[in-house]
Amino acid sequence: MKRILLFWVLAFTCIALSSARDRFYVKNSIDRWGLCRNVAITDRGGDIAFVGTNKCAYDRIPTSLSKQIDNLNDSAFFINDVQLSEKGRWLISYGDGLMRWHRIPAMLKNCLYELITDRHQIKSITFNDHSDWIVVYDNGQVRSSFSRMEDWVNEGTQKHGALRFAQINNEGMILAFERGYMYLGNVSQKLKDALREANFDVTVIKFTPEGAYFFGDQKGNSKIYM
Repeated sequence: MKRILLFWVLAFTCIALSSARDRFYVKNSIDRWGLCRNVAITDRGGDIAFVGTNKCAYDRIPTSLSKQIDNLNDSAFFINDVQLSEKGRWLISYGDGLMRWHRIPAMLKNCLYELITDRHQIKSITFNDHSDWIVVYDNGQVRSSFSRMEDWVNEGTQKHGALRFAQINNEGMILAFERGYMYLGNVSQKLKDALREANFDVTVIKFTPEGAYFFGDQKGNSKIYM
Protein backbone atom coordinates (compact mmCIF):
# COMPACT_ATOMS: atom_id res chain seq x y z
CA MET A 1 0.00 0.00 0.00
CA LYS A 2 2.82 2.38 0.89
CA ARG A 3 4.56 1.57 -2.40
CA ILE A 4 1.37 2.30 -4.36
CA LEU A 5 0.88 5.59 -2.49
CA LEU A 6 4.51 6.56 -3.08
CA PHE A 7 4.14 5.79 -6.79
CA TRP A 8 1.15 8.12 -7.17
CA VAL A 9 2.83 10.87 -5.14
CA LEU A 10 5.88 10.67 -7.40
CA ALA A 11 3.72 10.54 -10.53
CA PHE A 12 1.74 13.67 -9.63
CA THR A 13 4.97 15.42 -8.61
CA CYS A 14 6.52 14.65 -12.00
CA ILE A 15 3.42 15.95 -13.81
CA ALA A 16 3.48 19.18 -11.79
CA LEU A 17 7.20 19.68 -12.36
CA SER A 18 6.81 18.95 -16.06
CA SER A 19 4.01 21.52 -16.44
CA ALA A 20 5.96 24.14 -14.50
CA ARG A 21 9.09 23.44 -16.54
CA ASP A 22 7.18 23.62 -19.83
CA ARG A 23 5.48 26.92 -19.08
CA PHE A 24 8.78 28.23 -17.76
CA TYR A 25 10.36 27.29 -21.10
CA VAL A 26 7.94 29.50 -23.05
CA LYS A 27 8.16 32.34 -20.53
CA ASN A 28 11.96 32.06 -20.41
CA SER A 29 12.10 32.15 -24.22
CA ILE A 30 10.11 35.40 -24.22
CA ASP A 31 12.44 36.87 -21.58
CA ARG A 32 15.45 35.82 -23.66
CA TRP A 33 14.02 37.34 -26.85
CA GLY A 34 13.21 40.62 -25.12
CA LEU A 35 10.21 41.04 -27.47
CA CYS A 36 7.13 38.95 -28.25
CA ARG A 37 4.58 39.73 -30.94
CA ASN A 38 1.89 37.11 -30.21
CA VAL A 39 1.00 34.04 -28.17
CA ALA A 40 -1.66 31.41 -27.70
CA ILE A 41 -2.01 30.50 -24.02
CA THR A 42 -4.27 28.12 -22.13
CA ASP A 43 -4.47 26.80 -18.59
CA ARG A 44 -4.18 23.13 -19.55
CA GLY A 45 -3.99 22.94 -23.35
CA GLY A 46 -0.46 24.25 -23.95
CA ASP A 47 1.19 27.54 -24.86
CA ILE A 48 3.01 29.00 -27.86
CA ALA A 49 4.85 32.32 -28.34
CA PHE A 50 6.15 34.08 -31.45
CA VAL A 51 8.85 36.65 -32.13
CA GLY A 52 10.18 38.08 -35.38
CA THR A 53 9.01 36.33 -38.53
CA ASN A 54 7.96 32.89 -37.32
CA LYS A 55 10.46 32.08 -34.57
CA CYS A 56 8.52 30.40 -31.80
CA ALA A 57 8.62 28.43 -28.57
CA TYR A 58 5.85 26.06 -27.57
CA ASP A 59 4.95 23.42 -25.00
CA ARG A 60 2.20 20.82 -24.59
CA ILE A 61 0.26 22.05 -27.64
CA PRO A 62 -1.65 19.46 -29.72
CA THR A 63 0.50 17.46 -32.11
CA SER A 64 -1.77 18.47 -34.99
CA LEU A 65 -0.98 22.13 -34.25
CA SER A 66 2.77 21.69 -33.75
CA LYS A 67 3.03 19.87 -37.08
CA GLN A 68 1.31 22.74 -38.88
CA ILE A 69 3.49 25.33 -37.11
CA ASP A 70 6.65 23.45 -38.06
CA ASN A 71 5.38 23.12 -41.64
CA LEU A 72 4.71 26.85 -41.91
CA ASN A 73 8.09 27.64 -40.38
CA ASP A 74 9.65 25.81 -43.32
CA SER A 75 7.68 27.97 -45.78
CA ALA A 76 7.77 31.64 -46.66
CA PHE A 77 4.39 32.37 -45.03
CA PHE A 78 4.16 34.75 -42.09
CA ILE A 79 2.06 33.46 -39.17
CA ASN A 80 -0.30 36.27 -38.15
CA ASP A 81 -2.14 34.66 -35.25
CA VAL A 82 -2.83 31.36 -33.51
CA GLN A 83 -6.00 30.68 -31.53
CA LEU A 84 -5.98 27.65 -29.20
CA SER A 85 -8.72 26.39 -26.88
CA GLU A 86 -8.42 24.36 -23.68
CA LYS A 87 -9.73 21.26 -25.48
CA GLY A 88 -7.34 21.45 -28.41
CA ARG A 89 -9.35 23.34 -31.01
CA TRP A 90 -7.08 25.63 -32.97
CA LEU A 91 -6.83 28.04 -35.88
CA ILE A 92 -3.77 29.49 -37.62
CA SER A 93 -4.05 32.72 -39.63
CA TYR A 94 -1.11 33.20 -41.99
CA GLY A 95 -0.06 34.93 -45.17
CA ASP A 96 -2.65 37.11 -46.87
CA GLY A 97 -5.98 35.75 -45.62
CA LEU A 98 -4.89 32.09 -45.46
CA MET A 99 -6.01 29.79 -42.65
CA ARG A 100 -5.70 26.30 -41.26
CA TRP A 101 -7.91 24.97 -38.47
CA HIS A 102 -8.90 21.95 -36.42
CA ARG A 103 -12.30 21.26 -34.84
CA ILE A 104 -13.55 24.84 -34.88
CA PRO A 105 -17.34 25.43 -34.79
CA ALA A 106 -19.11 24.57 -38.06
CA MET A 107 -20.86 27.95 -38.25
CA LEU A 108 -17.51 29.70 -37.82
CA LYS A 109 -16.11 27.69 -40.74
CA ASN A 110 -19.01 28.77 -42.94
CA CYS A 111 -18.58 32.40 -41.91
CA LEU A 112 -14.85 32.34 -42.73
CA TYR A 113 -15.45 30.72 -46.11
CA GLU A 114 -17.93 33.49 -47.01
CA LEU A 115 -15.68 36.32 -45.82
CA ILE A 116 -12.66 34.92 -47.63
CA THR A 117 -14.68 34.36 -50.83
CA ASP A 118 -15.93 37.96 -50.69
CA ARG A 119 -12.34 39.16 -50.13
CA HIS A 120 -12.99 40.86 -46.82
CA GLN A 121 -10.07 41.79 -44.59
CA ILE A 122 -10.39 39.72 -41.43
CA LYS A 123 -9.00 41.55 -38.41
CA SER A 124 -9.49 39.00 -35.65
CA ILE A 125 -10.99 35.56 -35.03
CA THR A 126 -11.69 34.08 -31.62
CA PHE A 127 -13.66 31.09 -30.30
CA ASN A 128 -14.00 28.79 -27.29
CA ASP A 129 -15.02 25.21 -26.49
CA HIS A 130 -18.72 26.15 -26.11
CA SER A 131 -19.18 27.00 -29.83
CA ASP A 132 -19.04 30.74 -29.07
CA TRP A 133 -17.11 32.79 -31.62
CA ILE A 134 -16.59 36.31 -32.98
CA VAL A 135 -15.00 37.48 -36.23
CA VAL A 136 -14.09 41.15 -36.65
CA TYR A 137 -13.55 42.20 -40.26
CA ASP A 138 -13.28 45.39 -42.33
CA ASN A 139 -17.04 46.04 -42.51
CA GLY A 140 -18.05 45.00 -38.99
CA GLN A 141 -18.29 41.82 -36.95
CA VAL A 142 -20.05 38.46 -37.18
CA ARG A 143 -20.73 36.28 -34.17
CA SER A 144 -22.41 33.18 -32.85
CA SER A 145 -25.74 33.57 -31.07
CA PHE A 146 -24.67 35.54 -28.00
CA SER A 147 -27.96 36.84 -26.64
CA ARG A 148 -26.60 40.28 -25.75
CA MET A 149 -23.60 40.65 -28.07
CA GLU A 150 -25.20 43.30 -30.29
CA ASP A 151 -26.09 45.37 -27.23
CA TRP A 152 -22.55 45.06 -25.84
CA VAL A 153 -20.94 46.06 -29.13
CA ASN A 154 -23.29 49.02 -29.56
CA GLU A 155 -22.66 50.16 -25.99
CA GLY A 156 -18.90 49.83 -26.41
CA THR A 157 -18.94 51.65 -29.75
CA GLN A 158 -20.81 54.59 -28.25
CA LYS A 159 -18.33 54.81 -25.36
CA HIS A 160 -15.03 53.82 -26.96
CA GLY A 161 -15.29 54.02 -30.77
CA ALA A 162 -15.14 51.23 -33.36
CA LEU A 163 -14.55 47.61 -32.39
CA ARG A 164 -10.94 46.64 -33.24
CA PHE A 165 -10.75 43.02 -32.10
CA ALA A 166 -12.19 40.54 -29.62
CA GLN A 167 -10.85 37.67 -27.53
CA ILE A 168 -12.84 34.99 -25.68
CA ASN A 169 -12.16 31.83 -23.72
CA ASN A 170 -14.43 29.39 -21.92
CA GLU A 171 -15.25 31.83 -19.11
CA GLY A 172 -14.68 35.40 -20.29
CA MET A 173 -14.55 37.89 -23.13
CA ILE A 174 -12.72 41.12 -23.96
CA LEU A 175 -13.97 43.51 -26.61
CA ALA A 176 -11.24 45.96 -27.65
CA PHE A 177 -12.40 49.27 -29.10
CA GLU A 178 -10.48 52.28 -30.41
CA ARG A 179 -10.39 54.01 -27.02
CA GLY A 180 -11.14 51.35 -24.42
CA TYR A 181 -12.37 47.88 -23.50
CA MET A 182 -15.41 45.98 -22.33
CA TYR A 183 -14.86 43.01 -20.02
CA LEU A 184 -17.46 40.28 -19.73
CA GLY A 185 -17.37 37.21 -17.48
CA ASN A 186 -14.17 36.04 -15.81
CA VAL A 187 -11.44 38.56 -16.67
CA SER A 188 -8.83 39.08 -13.93
CA GLN A 189 -8.50 42.48 -12.26
CA LYS A 190 -4.73 42.19 -12.70
CA LEU A 191 -5.19 42.14 -16.48
CA LYS A 192 -7.63 45.05 -16.41
CA ASP A 193 -5.17 47.12 -14.35
CA ALA A 194 -2.25 46.22 -16.64
CA LEU A 195 -4.20 47.23 -19.76
CA ARG A 196 -5.15 50.53 -18.15
CA GLU A 197 -1.45 51.26 -17.51
CA ALA A 198 -0.17 50.11 -20.94
CA ASN A 199 2.00 52.72 -22.69
CA PHE A 200 1.78 51.22 -26.19
CA ASP A 201 -0.97 50.58 -28.71
CA VAL A 202 -2.38 47.16 -27.80
CA THR A 203 -3.24 45.12 -30.89
CA VAL A 204 -3.54 41.63 -29.37
CA ILE A 205 -4.77 40.25 -26.04
CA LYS A 206 -4.76 36.62 -24.89
CA PHE A 207 -5.92 35.49 -21.43
CA THR A 208 -7.02 32.36 -19.56
CA PRO A 209 -9.72 31.68 -16.95
CA GLU A 210 -7.08 31.12 -14.24
CA GLY A 211 -5.51 34.54 -14.79
CA ALA A 212 -2.56 34.11 -17.18
CA TYR A 213 -2.44 36.84 -19.79
CA PHE A 214 -0.48 38.45 -22.61
CA PHE A 215 -1.00 41.66 -24.53
CA GLY A 216 1.22 43.40 -27.03
CA ASP A 217 1.59 45.59 -30.09
CA GLN A 218 2.77 45.05 -33.65
CA LYS A 219 6.35 46.03 -32.75
CA GLY A 220 6.78 43.24 -30.20
CA ASN A 221 6.29 45.33 -27.05
CA SER A 222 4.32 43.20 -24.62
CA LYS A 223 3.21 42.50 -21.08
CA ILE A 224 2.90 38.93 -19.89
CA TYR A 225 1.81 37.17 -16.72
CA MET A 226 2.12 33.37 -16.75
